[in-house]
Amino acid sequence: MNATVYDLKVEATNAFQDIYLMFRRFQVDELLGYRGVDDSTQVNLLLGSNETVCMRGRFIGKNGLSKFRMERGLERWTVDCSCGAKDDDGERMLACDICEVWRHTRCSDIHDTDPVPACFVCPKCLNFDSKTKSSGHCKDETVTNVSTGSSCFGNGLPVPRDFR
Repeated sequence: MNATVYDLKVEATNAFQDIYLMFRRFQVDELLGYRGVDDSTQVNLLLGSNETVCMRGRFIGKNGLSKFRMERGLERWTVDCSCGAKDDDGERMLACDICEVWRHTRCSDIHDTDPVPACFVCPKCLNFDSKTKSSGHCKDETVTNVSTGSSCFGNGLPVPRDFR
């Protein structure tokens, strides 16, 4: 294979961007331990067939990771996935637009290759209307009757137009 250092950086960048939502603006800048190696250098001249390499990168844009703080950081994220995850484990996640609780996309029947929907409602909030109030509420929930023709991911729960 004739892959270059540049090709490796591009592939690593794409892998991070495809797997982790918070890395959509991430770009690999260098291979650690190989500083000064030209991007046109073939990878097979630097690394053996079974070697691993560490990379360093940066976030393009002004915000970087500041808007993606972990649950124990300054902002409070609540992770409560159907698989049992209670904290951000680095897998691709999305938050319910009603209760703001985070879940894995795969556990929400959204494949890694599918885009994240503009609007997502978790099963707990979807089933709220069909259960009694004693079954629990979403975080910071205000009970409101929602009825418009607009659609949303999650079995068609209507969402007011001004919610988007």
